[in-house]
Amino acid sequence: MDAADLMQALHTKEFRPVELHLADGRALRVGHPDCFLLFPNKKSAWVYPDGVRFELVDVESIVRVVPAAA
Repeated sequence: MDAADLMQALHTKEFRPVELHLADGRALRVGHPDCFLLFPNKKSAWVYPDGVRFELVDVESIVRVVPAAA
């Protein structure tokens, strides 16, 4: 997935929580657009799945973005 597609999915007018599915099989929840920070190089991002701890993610490792389960 490229950075432009990812940012479009995360910055919709009416944001709904999403899960980022990674190539290694993990899924990270993004509960709010502020819990995802794309680096200026658009190759890495900080993801705060629970709003406290963070994960450094290679944007190219994100294989899909799906609506999060309630």
